[in-house]
Amino acid sequence: DLSTKLAGSSFGTWVGKATPYPTNVHNTKLFFTNDNGTFVYDPKKATKPVEIETEADREKIMTYYKEDCLKVMDERVEFVPKALLGAMHWNTNQPGTTVFIPVVDQLEEYINFLLNIFAPEGYGYKLSDDIKGQSAGLQEWIDTGKLKGPNVPLSSFEYNVLLANLAPAYLMLENIHLVAEAMGLGSVLFSGYTGQVMLGITPLSKGLGFRFQTGKDGKPNPVGLDGVFEAYCPPYYNSIDEAIDTFIEKKYGSGGHLVPEYKGV
Repeated sequence: DLSTKLAGSSFGTWVGKATPYPTNVHNTKLFFTNDNGTFVYDPKKATKPVEIETEADREKIMTYYKEDCLKVMDERVEFVPKALLGAMHWNTNQPGTTVFIPVVDQLEEYINFLLNIFAPEGYGYKLSDDIKGQSAGLQEWIDTGKLKGPNVPLSSFEYNVLLANLAPAYLMLENIHLVAEAMGLGSVLFSGYTGQVMLGITPLSKGLGFRFQTGKDGKPNPVGLDGVFEAYCPPYYNSIDEAIDTFIEKKYGSGGHLVPEYKGV
């Protein structure tokens, strides 16, 4: 049994998917592009604990696919050859092919991790800004003894959050790869295409057409695709405070999965 207190409640939902997630925060959406355009597949929430129980239930998979695919562009995503390894040029995004592109909301899991390490019953990490050589804005809570855990460099913490977030994207592609092999279709897994180019926040290509904001360092940061993929941050929320409150409400508010009234799916 898992605690439902803030420090023990890293799980984002009790519902599992074919692609595993580190804390079951389903923060990845699958985009794909082919001859018919560019789409995102975002299936509905489960209606019961085991959705596909019998052979007859397998028809639901195609039904969900037809109902839950949204076209985001009428054309293929424009790939930039010089931004991709040369070995991939000959067959990537060519007519007749489909390219699958998982996109991850890093911030949702980042908020989830922070809530757990800073909760009263949590790990109490003393995050330090190892670039500037100072506390990462936490000195007050360190001095008052509210954070009693180990000293953790911010770069190390964020790198581990990044790795945790990347795992579902790769596993999602591996599932697709295995299905393609079972169907006798050619399938190639590859990386090397930078997220900034794919999401369209550089002058090289429109990409997926994501919105971006410029940080204090002057670098563009993708935040979402309006109405399709909206991260837990402005401009989709008035502030980060509001975004965090919304995330907590999703777990502990009316209809949340960590409240006594929760009845399951």
